Amino acid sequence: MIRSVCPLLFFAALLVPPSFAEDPAQNEIKETSRAMMQFYANASAEHFTKINSTLAKHQELIIQMGKRNRFDVLAATFLARAHQKFDYEISGDGPVIELARDIVAKNEENERAVFVNDNDDVTPSKLDVWWVSFFTTGETRYLEFLLAQTGDANVARGNPAAATIRRVANWSFRSNCKNHDLVRDFAAAAVEQDKWKEQKKFLEECLQAK
Repeated sequence: MIRSVCPLLFFAALLVPPSFAEDPAQNEIKETSRAMMQFYANASAEHFTKINSTLAKHQELIIQMGKRNRFDVLAATFLARAHQKFDYEISGDGPVIELARDIVAKNEENERAVFVNDNDDVTPSKLDVWWVSFFTTGETRYLEFLLAQTGDANVARGNPAAATIRRVANWSFRSNCKNHDLVRDFAAAAVEQDKWKEQKKFLEECLQAK
């Protein structure tokens, strides 16, 4: 059951700036964002084609939004991961669509495609990439990437960037563990594994949260 999901900057794509409050295009993107966040549970070629069409149609606005929250990169990530997982064809032209194709092709000349594909380059934005990848595919390997970034933020106190990533990872994982059954099931299994002994206390807290 999916009650609510709250990735980080990705969730910001659902927040309507006052200047867009009555904009039908913005509202359509909001609805598409919600569909993206629940895609793997309702995956179908028809569903994907509808989302692909909306993202292709509103690329100018998506790029504008991306200046605030990198939604253009996250939209492209969704398209790429859905293609890779389900073999759905990415259709259309334009910067967002081409970025999706570059992510699939692992085009090393496209810095943003390299960023999406490089799981060692961890930033708060990369956490969003992993959440979008998870909600698109349902693959728990992305939860492993996310869980590896959680833990006591005070341990990274001497490194402000690392401490920020840890705090954000803690918040997002805890929130989705509370509200998303597959994340909670993953956490329940992980808490029993030696591999995650450093995250054991954090996982126990997540599982105890109501």
